[in-house]
Amino acid sequence: MSLAAFVSQDQWTEFEDAWTELMLAEGPLEEVMEALRLAASKKQMQRCVALAREHADLLRKAGNPGDSARMIGMVLLEGGNPGELAPILYEAAEEAWKDEDWWEKYVGISGFAANVQDMRKAWRDFAKCLAMVKGAAIFHAKGWGIGQVLDVTPDGVTVKFKSGKRDVFPLPTTIDIFEVLPSEDLRSLVVVNPDELTRLLREDHLAVLRNVLQRFHAKASYPVIKGALSQLGVDGTSFGGWWRKARKNAEASGWFEITGTSTKTQVRLLVSVTDPAVGMRRALRLVGDLGKAQSRVRDLLAGGTVDETVRVAALETLAEMAAEENYPLSQRLGAWTLLRDQLGETPAELSEMLQAALAEEDPTDPSHPPYLWSLFQEFPNSRDQERCVSMLQEIIPDDEEREAVVLKHLSHAAPGMVRSLVAELMEKGRKAELGALYAHLLSRPNRNPGLLVSLAALGENGKIEGDWPIGAHRIQSLIRLAVYLEATRVGDVSIQRAHTRLTAMLTSGTPSVMRRLLDEVDSTMLRSTLNLAERGIDSGIENALVAIIAEKAPELFREGERPFWESGLWTTRAGLGRRQEEFRELVDVKIPENSEAIGKAASYGDLSENSEWEAAIEEQRNLTTRAAQIESELRDARLLDEVSLPEDTAAPGTTVHYREVESGTENTVSILGPWDQTGDQVISYRAPLAAGLLGLHTGGEGTLDLPSGKVPIKVLSIEQIPLEIS
Repeated sequence: MSLAAFVSQDQWTEFEDAWTELMLAEGPLEEVMEALRLAASKKQMQRCVALAREHADLLRKAGNPGDSARMIGMVLLEGGNPGELAPILYEAAEEAWKDEDWWEKYVGISGFAANVQDMRKAWRDFAKCLAMVKGAAIFHAKGWGIGQVLDVTPDGVTVKFKSGKRDVFPLPTTIDIFEVLPSEDLRSLVVVNPDELTRLLREDHLAVLRNVLQRFHAKASYPVIKGALSQLGVDGTSFGGWWRKARKNAEASGWFEITGTSTKTQVRLLVSVTDPAVGMRRALRLVGDLGKAQSRVRDLLAGGTVDETVRVAALETLAEMAAEENYPLSQRLGAWTLLRDQLGETPAELSEMLQAALAEEDPTDPSHPPYLWSLFQEFPNSRDQERCVSMLQEIIPDDEEREAVVLKHLSHAAPGMVRSLVAELMEKGRKAELGALYAHLLSRPNRNPGLLVSLAALGENGKIEGDWPIGAHRIQSLIRLAVYLEATRVGDVSIQRAHTRLTAMLTSGTPSVMRRLLDEVDSTMLRSTLNLAERGIDSGIENALVAIIAEKAPELFREGERPFWESGLWTTRAGLGRRQEEFRELVDVKIPENSEAIGKAASYGDLSENSEWEAAIEEQRNLTTRAAQIESELRDARLLDEVSLPEDTAAPGTTVHYREVESGTENTVSILGPWDQTGDQVISYRAPLAAGLLGLHTGGEGTLDLPSGKVPIKVLSIEQIPLEIS
């Protein structure tokens, strides 16, 4: 076992015996220096001082005073007692170099002397003088970067930098501002042998990683490694590709220990080889989160070149973690899906869970999903939900039985299952049943947005038929869905996809689906559709809708014919301030944070299988779309504080007291803007409840369209809201 291995395992007695044996045999000094560096990183240098002194004495007696000085100098710099070591160091250095022409000069520059007050600094500067020779590589951390010494003369040190810049520096200046790179530091190859550096970066990722770790006491985090590689000219996307390969090779090697998540990775260089499969098991367990462990395994397996023993260990550990019930169900389902993809069969625990869910009785309320379909919705992403279609085939192998189950419960399908299930039913000729389901969902547009969009695309393009509501009612249902998707799509990938598909379905084609549905609509229904859209829809749908209505009923846009609240977006000054602050938070905080996340995720390389990158890009789309939406709304915003409200009319900026005709219950609501603070008694003028009140006068009657049904009401009084309460 090496000296460093004994230090690593805190076997100090064995370490001392082995060091004594090595020094008596005049063994290689580099093995001692490596062990000393490791002892320094463990804050154990004081254990080494006595033997270091003994070894230094033997080296001097053997005619190697320079090696003696270098070893004692290292012990001193890494924590040895200056009072004990300074005399020994100076005597060895004087014996080694006193007769050299440069001795007096270097002593003068560094202040190196037997009785100097700060021996550590003096030796550090003297050692730099020794190393500053022609051909040496140097590093300037604050601007010039890496360079090479071309000449050392009494006039100064001539340095040529990688950038091509050449300059002459006084020797004392070079000691102060430059780091002299040892030949084993890969940064030296940037100027000394760039071809060899290129070969190593391309062919020997572990040698490069080992070298970086040795610079940082055998342990470094992902950002540190990334910074070190940038000094070698590897950054941006090139670092991502290098890091992906280096990490995978390290996980298959017994010399490295990798812990932490993908963005908080820690890599440690071991002093003795371990079983990489054991290391992988330990690393996954240390993650402590099944979702993060799953991402780690997915990244490991991307590309298919991982060592088989490591692959097996990773999958076995993931299976063990998935069997533990303390993890969230969605994480366990995601892990089982990954295992199913890799092993070619459904894990027994997942199969049993699905079979048990299938055996559960259907709920008495058909609006509630059966347990099996609720379970499908727990799968964490669309890709995993899509796998549920084949899982359904496994637990219900009979085609006719499965077809009946799907038709009965399709409205409860998870978003990732919808397109595959609809395509399968179309192949089976179940167009009538799909048409009936389309009619059913039109009355409940928000129940399963992805399914409604898929059925609408089929129905409105003549691929399924049914007894549907008239075109005016269908377009209004789809506009209601557009309002819902616009309001809820941020942060929900499945809703975002439904939103994108609905916009394309309604607005593309010649003529578009929306134009065809609006062809037979009268002016009253067009006004109603326009009012509905003003609650907030995608700009593409809104622009197409406005163009059609302007063509068919231009009178709806004439000034003065519509209530003020039907144009623009109305809010109080306080509400406007809140929306502006939300916009500032998006633009100044969340979007920059997301850009940083994209950069980190892209650094992992292989974007086709990079879940972190996909999530970050999806979030970017959400954030930028949301910011554009709010920016557009802010441009259209108008202040209720400044408008002259119509007399005795329920409008934004008023409090309405009304009675429910049938029950006699009296209620009071204040109507404000969508950005104002709402609650039980304060509502947005774009809310369904407000729609039934707006425009009514004291004594007037109307109908509120509530979740519980239509409620006839009579207005008892209307008052303008004092500005202070908003």
